Amino acid sequence: MPTPRVSLPMYFPAAPFALADAVKCAALVDIAYDQYTQWVNQDYPYTANFQWNPMNTAYTFSTPLIWPYDEGLYDEPFGFVAQDNATRDVYLVFRGTQSHADEVQDAKIYQTPYSIVQEDYGQVHTGFYEIYTALNSQIHTAIAGLMPFKRFVFTGHSLGCGLSSLAVPDIITNTSVKPGPNLTVMHYNLASPRVGDPQYAYMMNNNGVPTYRIVNTEDVIPDGPPSFTDGYLYKHIGISVDFTAQYDDTLDNHAHNTCYQYALLNPDEPEGPIPPPCPLCLAALPGVRVAFVGGRLVRASQARAKRT
Repeated sequence: MPTPRVSLPMYFPAAPFALADAVKCAALVDIAYDQYTQWVNQDYPYTANFQWNPMNTAYTFSTPLIWPYDEGLYDEPFGFVAQDNATRDVYLVFRGTQSHADEVQDAKIYQTPYSIVQEDYGQVHTGFYEIYTALNSQIHTAIAGLMPFKRFVFTGHSLGCGLSSLAVPDIITNTSVKPGPNLTVMHYNLASPRVGDPQYAYMMNNNGVPTYRIVNTEDVIPDGPPSFTDGYLYKHIGISVDFTAQYDDTLDNHAHNTCYQYALLNPDEPEGPIPPPCPLCLAALPGVRVAFVGGRLVRASQARAKRT
């Protein structure tokens, strides 16, 4: 007989954690993934030509947060800033790894100093840091253009957790977002890898912004980078909010929509049915098509044009 597919309910921390917040964050991360999908379907356009339709009228969205990879070879969207039209709450949202270029950044596990602020936030993942420092001025601009708000929430999935985590000290130091009695600031991460060393973890855990790291115990991605690797020390941040869901596949155990978002929407039994095979699901997108022309990396569509 097949093994029954049942799971224990999720166990949540005390306030200020709120399941409704986590559910809303997961829905917004899903929009960030759809943003990337729209970009792929438009054949990887540059920023000026990208037509993003968020298809959600409950929020006011910033322009896409664009990572100009390889000196602007292509402009890859990574998320957005959104304001809830009803509550005026603001969310900074990042998607996870999708392209081959993203995978290259994931592999840069050697560390670099977190030098965006004067406080000593230690050493952090170089690949995540390179992406974030190409986005942070766009984030500052988006925040400055918003109306006053009383809550600010950081969120992301997978690689996006690395970006949201790096955003916290920058935003609370270098913008009007200051946690305190007049402004609640929260951080919900879904499937976060380790982001920095013990000094970074200490500072993140004591900067006034609660971090809740939602993680599937059967997901191997949050186990990386290893806590000790190639001479570098890594340490997880925040309060772990665990659930256990086994889908018999590495990607499915890590997937945002069918694993993490499903668990938050079904907290009494977070392990759902095994997802059906998908010939072109988000996790299987081929990434940006590139080729070498004249010794330079260009998009494949451009390469064809230049060879004709």
